[in-house]
Amino acid sequence: MLNKPLKIKKIVMICMAQIFWLSCLCLQAQNKQVNHDGAEKKQVPTSKKVSLSNQDPNKKLSDDVAAKRIAADQKRKQDLAIEQKKLAEAREKSAASTPKNQHASTSAKAPANQNAQPISNTQNVKAENIAKDWELKKAKIAADLKAKGYTQYDIDKHIAAMEKEMNINNKSNK
Repeated sequence: MLNKPLKIKKIVMICMAQIFWLSCLCLQAQNKQVNHDGAEKKQVPTSKKVSLSNQDPNKKLSDDVAAKRIAADQKRKQDLAIEQKKLAEAREKSAASTPKNQHASTSAKAPANQNAQPISNTQNVKAENIAKDWELKKAKIAADLKAKGYTQYDIDKHIAAMEKEMNINNKSNK
């Protein structure tokens, strides 16, 4: 009776079907237990005030770090705003101190390099303003990249590339 391959296949298939059916019943019973326990529990709305004994100390530490980071960002923004106001006032003062009409004289008695002095002064003022503006921009870029999670090496590399592109290193060293 067991020598026929078809009968062996049928017996194996029946055994496999029984094993599958039993495993499905066990899984279904487990799911009912999980669902039944979950239905009995009522969810309590969590309030923002939680005692320190219930909090994870690492979470508190990360909250402190985040609060310090936010405070530092706000302080940096305030400092930048103050610096920008000072720069704007300095620009207004420098614009008010330099005369608006600096034209070369066409008279024969006028010296040839009358206009050379004011132009070099304005170029120096512009170079100083550009250097100050670059320092502010560099600080802002560094802060933004640091906020995004870049390492100090990556930030320095990025700023160096921008300085090289703008040729600021060569001008500031002279």
